[in-house]
Amino acid sequence: MHQVREVLIKLSPSWSAEVHISWKSTGQPILKSLTISRQKEPLNSQSASTRYPRTSVLPAATQARVKVPALVRSLNQAVMKICVLQSSYEGVNFPTEQYDDTPDPSLFTAQHEFHHRYLKKVTEVSEIDAAVAEGFDLFLNFMWGQPEDTVAGYEGIRRLESLNVPFVGHSSTTLIRSKLDFHRAAHAAGLPVPATASDMKFPVFVKPAKLCASIFIDEHSLCRDQAELDLQLQRINECLAPRRAEADKSNGAHTISNGHNDTSDGHNHTGSHGIETPQVKENLHDIVVQEYIPGRDYSCMVIEFGNTPVAMNPTRYRYPPECTSEFQTFDVKFHTNLKEEALVRAENPVLFDRIRELAEQAWQVNKMEGSNWCSVDIRERISDGKLFLLEVNPMPAIFYRWEHEFDDVAIRNIFPGGHRALINVLITSTLIQQGKHKEGIALVAATFDNFSPTYDSQAKRHSKIEQATESLVTAHDFSGSVLDLGCGTGVFGRKLYMHQKQHGMSPSRVVGNDISHGMVEKNPIPESYQGYKMGPLQDVVMNLTESFDHIVSLSTFQYLDEVTLSAVLARIFLVARKSVTFTIDEIPELQNELLEKASLKHMQARNHIAQVEAFGVPRGWRVAARERAFGWTSPSTNTNVFVTTFRFEALKPCN
Repeated sequence: MHQVREVLIKLSPSWSAEVHISWKSTGQPILKSLTISRQKEPLNSQSASTRYPRTSVLPAATQARVKVPALVRSLNQAVMKICVLQSSYEGVNFPTEQYDDTPDPSLFTAQHEFHHRYLKKVTEVSEIDAAVAEGFDLFLNFMWGQPEDTVAGYEGIRRLESLNVPFVGHSSTTLIRSKLDFHRAAHAAGLPVPATASDMKFPVFVKPAKLCASIFIDEHSLCRDQAELDLQLQRINECLAPRRAEADKSNGAHTISNGHNDTSDGHNHTGSHGIETPQVKENLHDIVVQEYIPGRDYSCMVIEFGNTPVAMNPTRYRYPPECTSEFQTFDVKFHTNLKEEALVRAENPVLFDRIRELAEQAWQVNKMEGSNWCSVDIRERISDGKLFLLEVNPMPAIFYRWEHEFDDVAIRNIFPGGHRALINVLITSTLIQQGKHKEGIALVAATFDNFSPTYDSQAKRHSKIEQATESLVTAHDFSGSVLDLGCGTGVFGRKLYMHQKQHGMSPSRVVGNDISHGMVEKNPIPESYQGYKMGPLQDVVMNLTESFDHIVSLSTFQYLDEVTLSAVLARIFLVARKSVTFTIDEIPELQNELLEKASLKHMQARNHIAQVEAFGVPRGWRVAARERAFGWTSPSTNTNVFVTTFRFEALKPCN
């Protein structure tokens, strides 16, 4: 007997589907084929679904067959086969082993197929080669071992990079960048960091420069005088001795200072503030000594959208009531009652925005480009509320079970589309950075360029686009700034411009986006747009650095795949201030079959109704309208397409 995780089939009138499932020797169910056929008599139900949940059991035959009414294009078309790379604790006796849960994205989405590989340091390079040979679509890197560690990480990531395969997660150079490196870069950039060397005064804080999870941090890390400092330095040097030996054994001594041959921190360690100044008698390359900041701890995750870092909702650490420590010791870090809670911007917008601003600046100075994500630790000084950057963690603590969640708090119920959309953002950003999507998009752009001279006349004969757009701008508010994605010849901008002009309204600032210069140039009222962001929709959206009151996309999303659509929606809801309006064209399968026969396979499109429903309604938004109507008849295939218009409006923030 083999368990099937989930099969979801959307029902629709007059269609049926036959699904063939088989199993690998490991018991992994795989979809072998999907046959769609039209029934003679339509179903009474307009919309339903049949779901075989995680606990369902099917006979362990070579093939199992399930017949259900359905209208789907393919169950596994958008699914990616992803290898999750983990550092194995086997045989290393690492301090965090008994506390560390395994991040598991499959707990949060069934859209992709995840395969975990636990790598050992002694064999990590060959294990990477073996994983790459399996033909995964993408790798998700959770390996964290530095050369000083006894777990896999640095060398495995270097091997992954050399093979030029797409992967999500930190690079090898980011992994070995120390807290000292970050402090130097942040200090040089004028960012607020705790004082060091001759600039600091007691009390001071001592911690390892290249360890995570508060390892070797305890009540002795806070030093109030020189005697305590000397004792703590002696103690932490003893603790770090095995790590230094491991780095030498790994031939990684060059990585200890991360490319900095001068291991000093750039300051004279002698000086005077008129009071006793902490004295550090040796140059430290793997120990941080800095002025202690009494205060509150915050964390802010940064996600890379395309090539643009975007700070997420900040979180605040809530220490367990029984803990008396003023900072995160190792024991506090792994206490079952340590919690992160999301800040509410309405309660303190200045603090909220400043934390996000500092987190994005920390990303930049730590040179995190291409690493997809990180989390930034920030402390607020109690005496005056000033914020200080403490460190950048290249791998957020995320995709854990709810009882162990840390950075998941900033995603669950806050990030548009939740964890499912976050995974798709990471995938889409990685593929955008590699530019692998542009070849197919160029073919679509060329087709629209050729079609542009007759597009408007064809649209008037074969579609209700103009009437529907006119109704849209009449029924809803689009005042202020608008980003029109996939604007084409500018039907939306023209209709809005004329509507506002006829009613004596101030014209909106409309910015267009399209991949076809030919289409944009055919706009008969060019003044209806105040500029264009030309290029692939996903590139433009993911790299947005400005907000708009309204974001609109009409009859365009069908050219995105399911993964990209999810990522685009997440970004749109983060940058729109007032409304998000888009249409989903319900492309029938017959349309795609005819396009392929006409040598226009690159113009095939997708019906994303189910994807929009799976994305859900983001927190702080409401569905203002959902309307379905006839949209257009394809001039190339003569098939009718219905269109569903979705209108989301932002709710006023709670005070």
